[in-house]
Amino acid sequence: MMDDIDMKESYHSCSTSSNEGEHNNSQVRRRIRNPSEVRIGDKVSFWYFCLPHAGIVSHISCVSDQTQTAAIKCIHYGCTNLFATRTIMEEEFRMDLSKSTWYFSSVPFNPLQSYSGTERLLRAKQRIGEKRWQSKNRSEDFCNWAVFRENETADFSQEERDQTSTPRALRSFFKPVYIADELEEGDVVVYKETGILVTKKPLRDGNKQLCIDVIVAKHGKCLREKFVVNLNEEHISKKYFDPSDCVSRKEMVTRAKQMEGRNVCARSTNELIEKYLTNKD
Repeated sequence: MMDDIDMKESYHSCSTSSNEGEHNNSQVRRRIRNPSEVRIGDKVSFWYFCLPHAGIVSHISCVSDQTQTAAIKCIHYGCTNLFATRTIMEEEFRMDLSKSTWYFSSVPFNPLQSYSGTERLLRAKQRIGEKRWQSKNRSEDFCNWAVFRENETADFSQEERDQTSTPRALRSFFKPVYIADELEEGDVVVYKETGILVTKKPLRDGNKQLCIDVIVAKHGKCLREKFVVNLNEEHISKKYFDPSDCVSRKEMVTRAKQMEGRNVCARSTNELIEKYLTNKD
């Protein structure tokens, strides 16, 4: 059995995703001593196909501190073998702390920074069935997404604003979208086209499939494009602007709709956004 330090070092050496890096400083990894310590919504670390892995606890049964065992269901990016397609699934594991090492891998609950256990579970369940695994969207990243609240302004510090001479409306960053609730009208989305989201309509699975209308710039003209997005399988992201130099989402929608069908001096949607839609003047 590996001791606490061995597990931590091995886990960190195998985890290199960007999302994990954003949160490592505040996370606490603590060895689970008794199965009765585990709660619904906990983020736990364990071994999966001989590799360090993470999951969100969704169900606990058959708990025995005497035998150090329990049946633990976790929601995680899993697969039937290392070469199979990875899918977010709910899977049951037999915890036996006398034979294997499990860790809590989370933060003390803070309603301003992280979700409660119940909220984490609800968020994790919304992504069951997703097949978008990649180097920056592994099980560790999925768990961090379920645990931590989004901070849209974290990447725009006051120090950076004071030091840069670049117009703030031009400074932006992208983040992936995993559920429909993360998209709002007025967002700048990157899918098959980059455009301003003006309408969204849920389809059969209300939080995973939706129809979106976006305003794009093509050949010097503003046009409306329609797309059907399957969030379980397709990659889509949204663009965040510094809110101190950006109009509100409501105003973004109003301006985009007013420009629909008009000729504009913009060669691309990005130029359209920066020239006409994110400038408060």
